[in-house]
Amino acid sequence: MKITKSQLKDIIKEEIESVLSEKDLSADERRDLPDSDFALPGKGEGPEGKQAGSYPIPDEEHARSALSLVAQHGTAEEKAKVRAAVKRKFPNIDQGNE
Repeated sequence: MKITKSQLKDIIKEEIESVLSEKDLSADERRDLPDSDFALPGKGEGPEGKQAGSYPIPDEEHARSALSLVAQHGTAEEKAKVRAAVKRKFPNIDQGNE
C-alpha cells in the first residue's frame, strides 16, 4: 500500500491536532479528582492538599508525567511512592530499571 504525499500530510495534520488538543488539568479539575488519582494524596499545599507535589495520575499520560517529574524533583521516598502508585494503577507502564 502506497501513501501519497497528500495522504501523508493529512495523517500528520490529524496527529498534530490530536496532540495539541490534549490539555492539562485546570485547578478546578485537579481539585475534583479523588485521592486515588494522586500518587501522593494530601501532600500539596492548596485546597484539600491537592496542589503542587501531589502528582496526579488520573490517566497514563499524567502517570508518565508524574514519573518524569518525581525523577527530577522528588526525594528518594517520594520516588518510591510515586513509582508504586503508578505500578498499582497502570501496571503496563514500563518504568525501566527501578
